[in-house]
Order: sequence, then C-alpha cells, then structure tokens
Amino acid sequence: MSDIKTTGALFITDKQGNANRPDYNGDFKLTQEFLAALTAALGDAPDCKVKLAGWKKQGAKGPYLSLSVQPPFQGSGREQSSGGEPSRPTARPSTTLDDDIPF
Repeated sequence: MSDIKTTGALFITDKQGNANRPDYNGDFKLTQEFLAALTAALGDAPDCKVKLAGWKKQGAKGPYLSLSVQPPFQGSGREQSSGGEPSRPTARPSTTLDDDIPF
C-alpha cells in the first residue's frame, strides 16, 4: 500500500499586510485509490494518521514546498494498533546459546 500516494505543493502566500493569512497555501489531489486506502486504514476508528513529506523546491515564481501524502502503511508483519499507530514487531528471545563467547 506504500505505493498509493498523492502529491501537491505549498506556495508562499502574499499576505498583503494581513497577518492572519497563512504563510503558505496550495492543494493536492485526492484520488479514488488514495481515498479507498485511507477509508480501509480508518476502519471503525475515529481517526488515523497519514504520512506527509515535503521538499523545498525553487520554481519560476519563487520557492515552494512539494508535498507527498500517503495513507498509513498496512502490510503483513505490521498491523495497526488500536491507537492508529503501527505496532512494533515483538522481539523474540533466542532459544540457542553460543557457548563460544570468550567471557
């Protein structure tokens, strides 16, 4: 599911003297595939987190942030916990002993 993502960009806002305007604004597209993956990740939970990444870029009109948004990872070996965070794999103690350790 990590291949399902959507992209967008944030551009510096011309505040025109209005301190309440955001510093950056922009948009990104939400595809049906992305929304389906997000809905599946949400399940019956009241919310879930998405993976958001940004890169500083220079465009013809000045600097901006290029964005990538991915739904939560759900794959074999990493199940979602009830809190929406991926659970960490549990360490299993080794059943073999190495008696050749010099101490």
